[in-house]
Amino acid sequence: MEGNATYMEKFNKINFLNKVRQDNFKENEILKSIKLVKIELDLVRHNFEYLNDPKLIDVAIYQEQAAIKKFEYLIAEAKKNGIKVDQKQIYCKACE
Repeated sequence: MEGNATYMEKFNKINFLNKVRQDNFKENEILKSIKLVKIELDLVRHNFEYLNDPKLIDVAIYQEQAAIKKFEYLIAEAKKNGIKVDQKQIYCKACE
């Protein structure tokens, strides 16, 4: 019986460590995605300054709207998963 208990303890520890690793991976992926979307938003906003063609301005507006939706989704996912996001990480000029 003691051998089984030791085996189960090891098995439970391994499962726990695997879950922690998966959670850390998910957290890192969400944070990385938030940073990328922040950069995308900043670039789209920056491009507005150089656009003259109304069609290109429309494209930039749609790109910005899509990026903001992605940003909102990722923030909601972070909150849902209990991920703390430092405000410095999520600040973006385009969201003002």
